[in-house]
Amino acid sequence: MISNTVDRGKRGEAIVVEYLRKRGYTIRATNLHFRYGELDIVAEKDGALVVVEVKSQGYFSQIEPELAVTPLKLLKLRRCIALLLHDLYSQRVHFKTVQLDVIGVARGKVVSHIQNIESA
Repeated sequence: MISNTVDRGKRGEAIVVEYLRKRGYTIRATNLHFRYGELDIVAEKDGALVVVEVKSQGYFSQIEPELAVTPLKLLKLRRCIALLLHDLYSQRVHFKTVQLDVIGVARGKVVSHIQNIESA
């Protein structure tokens, strides 16, 4: 079960990386680990740092992928983003804006892309 979940997650992330590249995003990193959790994809577009949480759903899942991002998950993501920004700023890397997107993947394709979920 865990292996299937990990495999589905990795396939979903690969699909999203390709999706983002086709839309002009530069992928800066994937699977960044911090003490609070992991950032799936860190990208850049038009001077903005875009952190992407990928939600991959199984074939028979009844829930929309983006609804799987709970308030606790958002808190962990915010903490990871704060640590990432601290690291980047210490390297004198700055961005105009920072946003958190959630991209849902189901049945091998992107089914939703919520940009800047914090303001959604």
